[in-house]
Amino acid sequence: MNKIFKDNKGVTLVEVIVVILIITIFSGIMISDFPRIRRQFAISRTVYRFSQDVRRVQNLALSGVFLEVDGIPVKTKGYGIYMNLVGNRKQYIIYADTQYADGKFSYTPGEYPYGDYIIEAAQVDTDSPDVSIDSLSGVGGSSVSIEFVPPNPTTVITPLLSDKDRVEIIFALDSDSTETRVVSVNKLGLIQIIK
Repeated sequence: MNKIFKDNKGVTLVEVIVVILIITIFSGIMISDFPRIRRQFAISRTVYRFSQDVRRVQNLALSGVFLEVDGIPVKTKGYGIYMNLVGNRKQYIIYADTQYADGKFSYTPGEYPYGDYIIEAAQVDTDSPDVSIDSLSGVGGSSVSIEFVPPNPTTVITPLLSDKDRVEIIFALDSDSTETRVVSVNKLGLIQIIK
């Protein structure tokens, strides 16, 4: 038994210093890269939250539940998300389309009952102040309305370009516009996060 302990030489001071040096180098790399990792996490969190809101609106259209305004049931044509980049790149509106007379499946601004009922004015930067909606792809203009019309639900994107089948909402960091994430919604209702 004593022979086993005599053959083990133990750890030298040089080996301990090398291990501490390796740990220090890896810690330094992680700490120096932390701001970039934090920004990437912020934009990813915003994109996932937005895509969940789009799915929530889609589920509202599927459910067929009547909207209640001040305890009174209101019939809706559909539910949607609207964003206008000229007005505010940090906000999108979740709405119930209550305007039967207008003949269109898109957001009608104005105070309810003269405009569509706003369920929520969601802020992009609630958790991530450095993130905003950078641009829209596939639509003609700087605003888009993505509406889900029951019972299937049918997806109506206004104003979608005639040669496109989807809208892409590009989110970017205010401090670094090259850092982007994209949410794509097509005419079949498929919601994808790209990149």
